[in-house]
Amino acid sequence: MRQSIWLRRLWVRRRSLFALAAGAVTAALLPSSLGPVTRALAGWCVTCTGFVGHAWWVMLHATADHIRERAREQDEGAGTVLVLTVLAAMAGMVAIMLELAGQHAGGGAISGARIALVGWTILGSWALIHTAFAIHYAHEYHINTFQRRPSPHQPLVFPGDSQPLYRDFLYFSFVIGVASQTADVAVGTPSLRWVVMWHGIVAFFFNATLIALGVNIASSTLIK
Repeated sequence: MRQSIWLRRLWVRRRSLFALAAGAVTAALLPSSLGPVTRALAGWCVTCTGFVGHAWWVMLHATADHIRERAREQDEGAGTVLVLTVLAAMAGMVAIMLELAGQHAGGGAISGARIALVGWTILGSWALIHTAFAIHYAHEYHINTFQRRPSPHQPLVFPGDSQPLYRDFLYFSFVIGVASQTADVAVGTPSLRWVVMWHGIVAFFFNATLIALGVNIASSTLIK
């Protein structure tokens, strides 16, 4: 019985696992002369691109009924998956720091290829974090409103009378990511306020790290 539960969880997240596998294969196939950190960053970029690209394609084409069905399928372990996704994205930022530190140790300016890799990693990790939160918000909304945890208060209250789609949750999530505020969307339950608080904290530290990396790269390009 327990085995069947784990198999079901793996099946409903098969596309995410495929993106992770594609990144691992990419890192393994790159030449060893690039170094383990560079190869890991390249693999992570492939994983982020695959996950975010597929997620956005599904989210921009999904109906409210589709969202409810996916929420039902992915309800078990959803919080754990979100935490692991955020930790992985932050680990990507740590890897960038190691990459830049190694370049400084070798002397000279950072090459254009490395700057491109760092930029791709930053953009991919940033998009991954806020896309993962958007999916979590959407699923929590539909689970609490329509399914096994009915509540008199909606977790999120959007302006208007229509049922929110994934794009509405993307809007909510990315506004938190870039502005650290919830815009015109109200948070209606204590449990989701807790998630939003941690989302804002993650966004703050990510953006602060991004500024520090930008200064580091800019100063490195001036080294002759």
